[in-house]
Amino acid sequence: RARSDYGSGPPWTLFRTLPSVSPHRVVWADLAPRLGAAALTGESARDAVALNSCYLITPAQASEAHALAAWLNSTWIGAAARSVADPARGGFARFNARAVGGVPLPDAVLEDAELIRLGRAGAQGESVQAELDAHCARLLGLSAAACSTLASLVRGASSDRR
Repeated sequence: RARSDYGSGPPWTLFRTLPSVSPHRVVWADLAPRLGAAALTGESARDAVALNSCYLITPAQASEAHALAAWLNSTWIGAAARSVADPARGGFARFNARAVGGVPLPDAVLEDAELIRLGRAGAQGESVQAELDAHCARLLGLSAAACSTLASLVRGASSDRR
């Protein structure tokens, strides 16, 4: 009852549920070895219920959800989030709002036609990681050397899991 958004009702009243029923959501697990996001739009948004702790963003359009999920799934953005995420046991990290909210997000990302396409293709199960990473590297202005360094950091974090 001490919560600022408590209105009334029994102590077990659910809070902040409106985003969970938004028609367009991007969700990611709080605790994971690497950042992995999913766009929930249309039927997938209506029927999906998170079974464990996760964060979500509610873009205005389905296309924005696909673009944002693709962006968050790029190796480079995952490396940026991992670099500030709180470490957890077993090589996992806590991808909370601070970690994910601090990654670069150029203005053009949410309207980028190629990210939207890659996000939709990835949601359909297509293998798009190499193409996604190449496109995001261009958007970020990353050199081949920078990509190589970031990729080695990501591989190092993955091998730290025990």
